[in-house]
Amino acid sequence: MARDNHSGRCGACQTAERDRLTSPPTLPADFWEHEPIRQALSERHLGKVIRAYRYHPYHGRHPLPQETVACWLGIAQAQLSRAENGPAIVHLDRLTHWAQLLHIPVHYLWFKLPGNRDNNNDQIDRIQDDAIIDKMSTTSGDATNGLESFSPQNNRPSQLLIQLEMLRQGVTEAISGDAVTTSCLDYWEQVVLHHGESTRHRPASVQLVDLATDFEEIQRLLTYKTSSSSLLRLTRIAAQMAGLIFLTLIKIGNPAHARKWIRTARIAADEVGDPTICSWVRGQEAYVHYYRGDFDAASTAAREALAIAGSTPCAGVPLAAALQARAEARLGNPREAQRSLDRAESSLENLPAETKTASAFGYNKAQLHFHAGNAYTHMKIISAALPAQEEALRLYPASDFLDRTLVQFDQAICLALQGHNDAASTITLNELNSLNESQRSGLITQRAWDVYNTLPITYRKHSQATDLHDALALTSPQERI
Repeated sequence: MARDNHSGRCGACQTAERDRLTSPPTLPADFWEHEPIRQALSERHLGKVIRAYRYHPYHGRHPLPQETVACWLGIAQAQLSRAENGPAIVHLDRLTHWAQLLHIPVHYLWFKLPGNRDNNNDQIDRIQDDAIIDKMSTTSGDATNGLESFSPQNNRPSQLLIQLEMLRQGVTEAISGDAVTTSCLDYWEQVVLHHGESTRHRPASVQLVDLATDFEEIQRLLTYKTSSSSLLRLTRIAAQMAGLIFLTLIKIGNPAHARKWIRTARIAADEVGDPTICSWVRGQEAYVHYYRGDFDAASTAAREALAIAGSTPCAGVPLAAALQARAEARLGNPREAQRSLDRAESSLENLPAETKTASAFGYNKAQLHFHAGNAYTHMKIISAALPAQEEALRLYPASDFLDRTLVQFDQAICLALQGHNDAASTITLNELNSLNESQRSGLITQRAWDVYNTLPITYRKHSQATDLHDALALTSPQERI
């Protein structure tokens, strides 16, 4: 054997074996101790692990061809090339499928394989991490279908579903020629608009699954070769999707992950440079700070959104102004709060008709009355709060369960401040009982606790208050933000 042959087999044997390979071979234990592989594993980048695998001296002087390994994985050679040289794969289904096919020992992995419950390595920091999956997998009704492929109880997606997904990607790439076409961008812009409208009526835990799935597709498209104008459109889509994701995460009570997605949305929006999308992202960011209880940061982010928008008539202006009013009300600045409410109202009148929609990307009168009622509630101006709340409930459709429920909780707080504690407790409990588990989690539970905490301590021994407390105590501590 040649001096530089470290495989322990002659060249002819290596070539013959490589030609026979139709599936990954069984490898010796020390194969995975090779330094390039160890380095790739430490970076948590499975694409780099596969590249180091192909170039391992065990296979001989020449690396395994990408075509061979791509065939094992059921993907095209171009897909494998992007996996090796592009961003790290974050989709757990693909990670587990490829790790199992290549027989990577579980103790080297940074994620759990199905059936290996005793693997204590940290999970990869991904948007569908186990904490979110566990929260979502407890939902009922139509949420079950949406979460089926993600739920730990279902042992992750079946091999058939994974193979179908690989086939779908291969066919799409073969048709599009590995490029982002105009029709593709048109499609994804419509998908984003649909997600924006769905925020008004879909439970956040259910929608997050679809957002995660679609965002992975956007990430893949960003690795394609495309023109500068197409890349700009795609980046705008990514900014909107990232904004929807952090908005959805805050709704289910996961502010830590929401903050991470703020950074992604801001980077994408700033790259686009359009004040409409930049102000919208900053405005939604203000909501994340607000519901985390950081009212100073919320007011600052709202102020930034307004400055970015300038005189541009866009949804980001009333969205940010109304949020700034609520934050200033919580900070005890009634004059600033009223000034911001006035700006929200005047900017809403100047919005184009197509922007006054029931969508995360729009703003309408129902939202304005909800936000005004909320600000007046925190300023304890009950005479102004109650009419605004009544008008919001008149304008909101029954399907918009989240905002309607939050409005009624504001009504309950106003009643408690007026001394009508029985009515406040009853309204809150009835509203909670009218929602299913997926609708009741996160933000709604947080606001229900706010109602309870508004009740006088001396009243909390009454039956209505104890019933409300018992219902809220069934929620996890994670939801009591």
